Amino acid sequence: PRLDGIPVSLFINKHNIYAINTKKDAIYQTSDSEIHISKVKSKLVLNGKNGKKIKLDAINNPKEPGLILFTPNYSRSTISNNNTFEIVVRDNKVSEINQNGNNIIPENGFVISAEQIKLPKGISDLKIGDIISYEIKLYEDSKKLERQTINWMLSGSDIMIKNGKILPGIIDKSNKSNFRDLEHARTAFCKLANGKYAAYIVDHNPSLKPYDITIRELVSPLKKTGVSREEAMAMPAGKLLQIYTDLNKSNDFSIGISLLKLANFMQQDGCLDAINLDGGGSSTLVVENKIVNTPAGIQNKFIDGKNIRGVSDIFIIRWYKAPRDFLSPR
Repeated sequence: PRLDGIPVSLFINKHNIYAINTKKDAIYQTSDSEIHISKVKSKLVLNGKNGKKIKLDAINNPKEPGLILFTPNYSRSTISNNNTFEIVVRDNKVSEINQNGNNIIPENGFVISAEQIKLPKGISDLKIGDIISYEIKLYEDSKKLERQTINWMLSGSDIMIKNGKILPGIIDKSNKSNFRDLEHARTAFCKLANGKYAAYIVDHNPSLKPYDITIRELVSPLKKTGVSREEAMAMPAGKLLQIYTDLNKSNDFSIGISLLKLANFMQQDGCLDAINLDGGGSSTLVVENKIVNTPAGIQNKFIDGKNIRGVSDIFIIRWYKAPRDFLSPR
């Protein structure tokens, strides 16, 4: 998400679109309470003059280059740069055209935004009063998803396991990726073989010893002690390991786990489908209003001795105690 908590990847809740990219690994729940973990593609188009279809690159995602559509679910305004070309639409009619950026998003409309791109025909020739609308189509593989059947949907960074098998992209080490290969705090969710579900929060791995840790992996947790990256890289190895040992004794930071190690662990736990969600400081577990893990990160709020990062969306898992007569034998 953005630093102000606005989702920028893929987020649908109660049929409302908060953000969409064209293709994402996603987890979603349908109206029959079934949870799915799959790749989701989207087709986003504007319906312009004379029936012309104009491709959109994203909805409510200012990080995506190209033609972006902003709806009232995003924010009060587009929060775009001053040199951004924008078209304000109310009740499917163009009401304003300007290049000043940061326009108010009308409650009864949307804003078409384009920064530093060549405007496609059908956008560049729009005039005040012209009719224009947009449509959204979602697909899982080749199957169309009906938006009204989706309770919620959000994106992850990688699907790790599908039908009980770890996917090649997680195993293949020929394509180097620090995000995938290095140990980080992680959040993951899976569908178990018994029809139930499980959430995983990883912060500290006690099996790791100082001699397993590279200097690069120490830099992030060392920031919590006030040691900058430059200072850490200039330190003798012995001093770095001593700081690591002191931190490890306090159990106050996360070494984390790689995606492959996490996938192997979850596969052994019986996960059929599994997806990696936002990690790092977002890997926070709260049970009955208490933070029960040790989140990574040094920003935002310090609560109960823990560093807490603001996030745009969370999983809330509720359980209830069945009535006594329901539990009684019949």
